[in-house]
Amino acid sequence: MGDDCQTDWDHLALTQRYNHFCALSDTMNIFNKIFAIVTLIITFVTGLIAILFPQTALAAVNGLAAGFHASFFPGTEGLARFAARAPLALAFTAAIGGLLFLELRSTRSSTIEVTKATGGKVRVTTASVEKKILAGVLAMPDVLSAKVRVATRGPSLTAHIEALTPDTVDVLTKGDEIAGSVRAIAQDQLGLKMQDKPHVIIQPTRVKAPTPAARALFGRKKRDGVDETVGSGAK
Repeated sequence: MGDDCQTDWDHLALTQRYNHFCALSDTMNIFNKIFAIVTLIITFVTGLIAILFPQTALAAVNGLAAGFHASFFPGTEGLARFAARAPLALAFTAAIGGLLFLELRSTRSSTIEVTKATGGKVRVTTASVEKKILAGVLAMPDVLSAKVRVATRGPSLTAHIEALTPDTVDVLTKGDEIAGSVRAIAQDQLGLKMQDKPHVIIQPTRVKAPTPAARALFGRKKRDGVDETVGSGAK
């Protein structure tokens, strides 16, 4: 019973990590769009003022610079002034560089092209691809639970799989089996192009063998026509 609970907690942890990653990705995409719109508006207004009233704009910039220096770097001259400003310049550069990276990085597409289609341009949703791969992985022996996430880059697909297995299985062998199954589903069944090999994470967990009482209960249910897995933690 305790191991079944542990398996459930492991599965819940995998689900929470996956949902957190998706929510964080969506939040960053929204933030990037809002930041880009606000930046364009500020740049537009500032540019118009600088073009129409250049002397006023220059005086305003000089006033802001003088006020900034008086407020944050009073009494500093020469190299001391530069040394005091350098950390602030580095922090500003890191912030702008990080925002540019988030803005320019490729976003996760919701569809991917079926490269083997010959009658026309056919696209399939990444959600359906994830569902198909997940069903194939869960159908494999010794897979208690799994999470699948696919990413697209142009017409190519990258698959990330996290699988929960008993600690008695050979991790290397099971990882190769899952990778081969994912590749077969994506390329042969769905006609998609894989960018690289599937990325598989195996998480072994201890599964306790059923007790004699549990075996007896399982045998009665089998005789009564009820098919239920005991002691594996599978749902």
